[in-house]
Amino acid sequence: MMYSVLGLERILAWRDQRKWPQALLAAVWLSLAALTRIQTILFLAPAFVFLLDGITWPAVRTSIRNGYQLFIPLAAVLLIVPSAIWLAADPLADTDPVAIHQTYSSLAPICSMPARSSPTGW
Repeated sequence: MMYSVLGLERILAWRDQRKWPQALLAAVWLSLAALTRIQTILFLAPAFVFLLDGITWPAVRTSIRNGYQLFIPLAAVLLIVPSAIWLAADPLADTDPVAIHQTYSSLAPICSMPARSSPTGW
């Protein structure tokens, strides 16, 4: 939850001052929030509302047309999160059990060692 709060705080700072380090930190914090708890991706909706100029239709339309650069941190989150999930995915998740057994068969001698009762084990 702390990542979400930090991300939203940086979104508000990005809206007010428009400095790129704030946009980068907002994207990083919101991405970390989504990677730790996937339901926090829903915090992009209030972040989007915070970046709008107003809540009337003409204000929404003008803020999207004229200030599309404001939404770059939100777009970055939508790119960072799937990329990080793809990079951290298990490459053997889609393989058959035989291939997994052949991959980890070299660990069998290590895993079959008897446990010792004392740290020295002599």
